[in-house]
Amino acid sequence: MEVTSTEARLPVQRRPTQPPKHVGDNILPNFPVFNRLLYLAGNRTSLAINDVTYGHKATYGQLLSDVLHLRNAIFRSLDVSCKSSLLRGEKVSINLLAPGGYEFATAFLATVGLGAVLVPISPLEEALYFADTCQSVAILCASRYADFGQSLAKKVHATRNPNFISMSIRPEICKLLIPHTDIVVSSDHYLDYSGPGLTIFTSGTSGPPKCAVKRRSFIDMKAKAIADWYGLQETDVVLHTLPVHHATGIGITFMPFCHEASPPNIPESPRPLLGACIPPRSSDRDF
Repeated sequence: MEVTSTEARLPVQRRPTQPPKHVGDNILPNFPVFNRLLYLAGNRTSLAINDVTYGHKATYGQLLSDVLHLRNAIFRSLDVSCKSSLLRGEKVSINLLAPGGYEFATAFLATVGLGAVLVPISPLEEALYFADTCQSVAILCASRYADFGQSLAKKVHATRNPNFISMSIRPEICKLLIPHTDIVVSSDHYLDYSGPGLTIFTSGTSGPPKCAVKRRSFIDMKAKAIADWYGLQETDVVLHTLPVHHATGIGITFMPFCHEASPPNIPESPRPLLGACIPPRSSDRDF
């Protein structure tokens, strides 16, 4: 029988029977996105992120260092059951509540680095519905949404999961730089390319928002396809006005520019923007 689906041709990766052994604070899982970013950290001195709103700039080396700091902090905060599930490659969902900016960038990549399913959400009354629908175990919040995250955690504690955590992103980033020469990619901790990697809530035509799950391959293959389609180069910059909790904001602008190492040059704007490996200008209306 002829196979016509692109995703149907993805290599089958069996879930490991034993947890990987090559893991640690300075070790990234084996996934093409991290292979690429580690290469850029060692071969590019240009900026990876220019967060105009908060006045923060970071090279690829600083970005990858902060991704590790945040990923390690999240992992330490999870209960034993969640940690074991992540190492076995099982589905564990984490919500992300942050506008486009450096906090979003580091939290996005840190969640992928955990092997968890990323679920970006907006600060709406449906937040509890989002968390319950995807059975998330944590929410990562930008600094200005820290109180919102704590409030959501209390609701989840009362209704579903007493171990649910809310973590502010900013206290865990912008720390001492981990040299790129000390960062390695795991030899046995592979992220399942065909497994769930990203969950997007859509408005739907009726009723509450609908949950759409993307394979982890979307984070990598879609980025490569877009970069090739538009012929992206290091000098290119994209300005994008869609919210960062939409699939387009992630698949069309964030990941493709991570692959192509395009340096940011984002002008001031009253609207939320994404560009050049998400160096955005966020505003009060960026969801």
